[in-house]
Parts: sequence; structure tokens; C-alpha cells
Amino acid sequence: MSTHSIDGLIYRSNNGTVTVPSSSAAVPADGTPLGQIWESVLDPIRLIVKSGVPDYSSIGAGRLYTHGPDGLAPNPDGQTDGGSLSPGAVLVTVPPGSTDADTAREVSEEIFALLDQHGVDDAMVEWSEAVVTML
Repeated sequence: MSTHSIDGLIYRSNNGTVTVPSSSAAVPADGTPLGQIWESVLDPIRLIVKSGVPDYSSIGAGRLYTHGPDGLAPNPDGQTDGGSLSPGAVLVTVPPGSTDADTAREVSEEIFALLDQHGVDDAMVEWSEAVVTML
């Protein structure tokens, strides 16, 4: 199974603060508070998302790397290209047209409440539209 984004960012929030959409790439959430508890919160997050959007496509954890002014550039020397790396993020993809920003915000608040119960207060939630295809 493969998920293909269709440039459909619906909603992105950092525990109540909606962030401006920008070009980003996802990298693993390893080493973040979210990454440390991911296995224990994945199933409850699935239930929360399914209650608001029964036909979601996928749920994952990652960090968002926001591109700098020169775009995504390799950084073998550890220097940045002017971009930034987010805290851990719950990445939710849904079929095109299946939800809106208001629903995503409401469901995200429930996700943040769960994460707060597990001591994670710096996570993000990002919702985007994507098409899932079988390979």
C-alpha cells in the first residue's frame, strides 16, 4: 500500500496554535517525546481519528522539516539550509473531500488531550488529503 499526497494540507496545529502552511518534508519522530510514547498512544489515536473521520487513510508519527529559502538541501556537515525541524507530529491523512479544517481541529484537540495525559506537550498534529493505492 502506498500513500500519495495531493498537496492537500487541511490543518496543522501545535497544541492549540494553528501554524501557517509551508513546504515541508516528514522525517522520523525518533528522539522526541512523541516518538518515545508512540507505540502506547497509536491505538487510542486511531480510535479518536476514526470517531471523527471514519474513512481516514493513514496515521503516523514524524517531524516536519520546513524548507529554508533555498528549498530542501542536503546538510552532511550539520549546517541548516535556513529551515527548521518541528517537534514530534501526528500525521493524519484522509481521502480527498472527507473532512474539513473544523473537524480536523476538533479531533486534534482530543489527540492533544491524550498526549498531555502521557506528558507530551510539544507535539503537532497535521492533517492532509492523500490517495491510497495498492502497489
